[in-house]
Order: sequence, then structure tokens, then C-alpha cells
Amino acid sequence: MKCANFNKKLLVLLCILVVVAPIFAVEFGVYGYNEYALGNYKDYSNVALGGGLNFDFQFSSKFPLGIGLRAQAGYNFEKNDSIEKYWNMAALGALHYRFFLPSGFMIKPTVEYGIWTHSLNTAKVDSGKHFQLDQVLQVALPFEWSNGSFMISLAPLYTLIFEKTEPLHQVGFRLGFGYSTRDMHYDYQAASKIPDYPSEQAENPDVELWKDSARKIVVSPKTKEKVHLEVRMTLDDYRNYDFQWLRYTGRKWKPIEGANESHIDIKANRSGRYWYCLAIQKKGEEGNVVYSALTQVLVSRKIGKWYNDKKREIQGVVCDVDSKNRPSKIVSAVETENPVQWRNDNSVNPQIFSIDDGKENTKKITDTVSWQIYYPAVEYCKSLGDKWYLPAIDEWYSVMLNQKIINKRLEKKDATLIDGRYWTSTQYQYDEDQVWQWYDVGFYGVEQIDTNTTRKVRPFLDVSK
Repeated sequence: MKCANFNKKLLVLLCILVVVAPIFAVEFGVYGYNEYALGNYKDYSNVALGGGLNFDFQFSSKFPLGIGLRAQAGYNFEKNDSIEKYWNMAALGALHYRFFLPSGFMIKPTVEYGIWTHSLNTAKVDSGKHFQLDQVLQVALPFEWSNGSFMISLAPLYTLIFEKTEPLHQVGFRLGFGYSTRDMHYDYQAASKIPDYPSEQAENPDVELWKDSARKIVVSPKTKEKVHLEVRMTLDDYRNYDFQWLRYTGRKWKPIEGANESHIDIKANRSGRYWYCLAIQKKGEEGNVVYSALTQVLVSRKIGKWYNDKKREIQGVVCDVDSKNRPSKIVSAVETENPVQWRNDNSVNPQIFSIDDGKENTKKITDTVSWQIYYPAVEYCKSLGDKWYLPAIDEWYSVMLNQKIINKRLEKKDATLIDGRYWTSTQYQYDEDQVWQWYDVGFYGVEQIDTNTTRKVRPFLDVSK
């Protein structure tokens, strides 16, 4: 009967872990510590060395409270007049809270409580061995740095051992190396409401941004290369303006030295969410910002992952993620074997200009009569399935920035690599007879119906729902 009750409890625990596990992060760390004993054992006031194994469970980086278990052991290599050998072991439960800082740094105040057992060989005093079991309280303040999933930690610590006679106090430090199943600092970000650049923004006819709101650019830390970050705009007289890039550090905007262009290069070597601001001002009029534009850079390890839904026969590579770092868009594993026209001579100009919603652009075309005949590029997308669509210009951006990573994944799956010129679903705003094409490092407007400007089609799919 007792065994049956135990099995039920175990089953309930496993079910809870299955449900909760996706929001957990697990660290496996091997730690060493160096302690110096203080207090009543004055004769034993020398260095002890040890190590241990630590398991941390981080609930969420948005709610960075976590629990953990630690098993550690230590040994005193130095002999004195009263103690010949000394070793200890401890099993501790831990409660910690992480403070996420920029650039992969974290502070993790930790309180640990558990059982401490130690053995003293006092042969020089009474020729005996003493084994003792006590409670222990340990407080640590680890300073951590993470690059992807690997972490290094240095923690000063204080240990209070509740001896049967008098408490034993110890101070020391712990050096650790860890591995996490996901980026622990992924959700580090600026405040939920990003402050505008602190200045009056006057209307200026010389400045026309491509997009008014903050623009999201998604890259993978696997690139380990500088990412070209830009805010597209037109200026009547480019030379009369200064461009100053700023990065939000979590408390304030910090200027990026040496940046006087409408674009900069950043190094995306760790996952996270970052904000950049481009402030534009007239030359010689310092502080008079005529316009500022925000750009959000989301660096995610999900970019470049293979996506395979066998039930719906969907295959592709993740090229975009949502705000919770879940795959949101995939680029198809296949494309047209030969270039196709965007629309043919007998079709009606659909006038679709969205730069970030290819699904809506595609719908406007499929709502027209006989679109299968008049719009070959969209017709190919729909041949893969009703939910596939011709991507908008901005949806190609993460593919452009992560082309090597995405192609590496396609190559492993024996799929067609992304190479060449591809149609987007965004028409050129200043010439409705043209549409944007993507080609390696940029976008160009080309004629929609000219047979000499045909491009290939690589469909996208929204997998967020």
C-alpha cells in the first residue's frame, strides 16, 4: 500500500516536471572552494581545498528566482599539533536570485542550508577519530559571466556550521565553471518602456524614415561576426547632418564612439535583447536632434534551427522568433527550380507596400480574380500549402544577416541552399511597377513584369500559431 502511494507521488512529481520543465534552465557546474576557518578551532586556522557538484534550476529570467542542490567535499592538507587529518562533506539546498547585467554579467546572491559532516583524526591528542554530523548555513555572492551556455563564477562566501559545542565560522571563496541548457541572461533587456532620446524632435522634411516604429533585427550568436545595423532613410543633403548611435545600457543611453553614419556594425556573440538609437542632428548644432530612430536587436540561438513538422509535411529553417524566443517564422527548404515572374503582362497592379507583413501582402494578391494565372511567384508559394506566403522585404533581413548559418543547416539536410536573387512581396513605393528583390547583401527595386528581371521564389511560413 505504501509502495503504491509512493508511486503515485512519483508520477505526480514527474507530471509537474514535464509541465514546468520548458521554463527551467539547468546548470551543471563543478566548483572548487578555498576556506579559512575562524573561531574556536584556532589551531585549525589554515587553508582547506575542496570541490563539488551543483545543480541549479532557474525558473525564468523574467522572474529570476531559482533553487538548487549542492554536494561538496573538502580536505585539509596541512597538519598541526592537534589535528592530523580533516575532511568534510556537505549536502545543501540553495535559494538564489539573479540580477542580470549587460554583456553577459550576473550577480547571484545565494543562501544555502543543509547537512555538514566531517571527520577529524586527532591521533596526536587522544589517538581517536571523530565523526560528526551538523547543520550548516552558507551565504554566497557569486559574480557570474556567461558566453552562450557556458559560465564562469567567482563567489566570496561565509559558512556557519552549527557545531554541538560552539558554532564554527568559515570564510572563503568558490570558483566555478558551469553549463546551462539555455542562455541564462537571454531576457536581459532595457526597461519595458524604452525612453526616447532626451531631446525635442522637430519635424524636418529632409528626414524620411523607412519605418516609423522600432525595427526588430534578429540574428544568431553563432555568426560570431559583426552585424551591419542600419536605419534606412533619405536625406536631401546627407553631408549637412551628423549621425550619433547610442546604446541603451539599462539605465541610460550611452553614445557609441566613432559612429557618424546612418549604419554601424555590432558583434552578435551572445544571446540577448538590445536597443540602439540613431540621433540625427544638423552639423554645428549640437544637441538639436531633428529626428531619432529606435532599433531593437534580438540575438537568439533558435535562428538556424531545423524545423520539421511531419504531420503537415513542413520543413524549413527558423529565421525569426517571437518575444518569448519561440520560433515564429521559417524559410522554406525548397525554392523554384527556375526563376519566375512576379506578375505577368495581363495582371492588375495590386499595390501592396507592407515591408514587414508578407502574409498580408500575399493575401491581397490571392483575394484577386485568377491570381493563380497572373501572379506566378505567389502561386508557387501556395503550391507548398495554403499558409505559405511570399515574404516582405523586412522578413528577409534575418535571412540576410544569418545566411551562412541557415545555409549550413540546409546543407546538412541536403536541401537547396539560399543563393541568388529572390522576390519579395513589397512593391517599390516610388515606382508601383517595380518590386523589391533580395540579393546577397541588399535589396533592389526591379520591374515586376519584365522577363529579363525574373527572380527565384523562396516561401516563408508563420509557425507561431
